[in-house]
Amino acid sequence: TIKLPNSMEEMGRLLFDGCDSLTSVTLPKSLKSLTNLYFGQNDNLTSILIDDSNPYYSSDGSALFDKYKTKMIFAVNSLREYAIPSSVSEIDYYAFENCRHLKTLVLPLRLKRENVYASKFLNCDSLYSISVDEKNPYLCSDGSVLYNKDKSELVFVCHTVRKMSIPSSVTKIGTYAFSKCTNLTSIELPS
Repeated sequence: TIKLPNSMEEMGRLLFDGCDSLTSVTLPKSLKSLTNLYFGQNDNLTSILIDDSNPYYSSDGSALFDKYKTKMIFAVNSLREYAIPSSVSEIDYYAFENCRHLKTLVLPLRLKRENVYASKFLNCDSLYSISVDEKNPYLCSDGSVLYNKDKSELVFVCHTVRKMSIPSSVTKIGTYAFSKCTNLTSIELPS
């Protein structure tokens, strides 16, 4: 475990790269700037905390956010299941970079389509369930496939999907939607 000193104001991306035994990190109240927090392939990290008096960032123990939890910045690699807080409207590009063991993910009410790219989940190799708050006006899911709200665009397919029939409403497939779907053996495209 490590508790960083309160004099620390900046963190570089690779500060914790190679610290594979690290299980808990406490960030200082003085932290003003961090660049794409990265813990490499560390699957032991279970906790990321920050002093409540920090004016820029906040944490729920498993993830790091901006102060008011509108932007998710980072999730610990050891996550198996996670429901993103309802206040979040944006996910940082690298937030789930090494969450290889994440199996279920719930996206919140305020998350907009333009803030969700399949490439954000490319390394979530174990993800078999992705769902969305049913009141979200921008996105929907059938459990393992993510769509825009009217299902005209297929956004993301969980990597564990084996067979699928794309709904007839789909007219567009998003970039990287099927990336890393190595288990996929059959797909039926709509007219």
